[in-house]
Amino acid sequence: MLDNFAQSRKNIVDILVCGAAKSGTQTLIQTLEQTGCIDTPKILSEPNFFTLTYGKGVDWYNSLFESPEKVLRAEASPTYLTVGHEFLERALSHNPDIKCIFMLRNPVNRAWAQYWANVRKGNEPLSPIEAF
Repeated sequence: MLDNFAQSRKNIVDILVCGAAKSGTQTLIQTLEQTGCIDTPKILSEPNFFTLTYGKGVDWYNSLFESPEKVLRAEASPTYLTVGHEFLERALSHNPDIKCIFMLRNPVNRAWAQYWANVRKGNEPLSPIEAF
């Protein structure tokens, strides 16, 4: 049955995880992948297909996934939360039954997480007081 499903895949994606930066979207995607029946992009972790890279086409998007035998496809991209409803109209045109998971986070906690991530990467030389 899975072979038939993979050969007749009509939906390019089944689940979109939409969330603020540092809200856990990638952790959720990795957890979904570990179920063994959900495929996620391997080449580009946040493809932003329905917003920034839609012009690259469906074939490009499909090339990001490696396991056609898996039952469902899921991806997460932070731009989906910030651009308005246009992304959803595009996604629905490819799969009218798509499921969207929206992840939110306290904005103060998110700002601190972003600050410390930038410090760890060496991109933030300012103290917290100066940075904020």
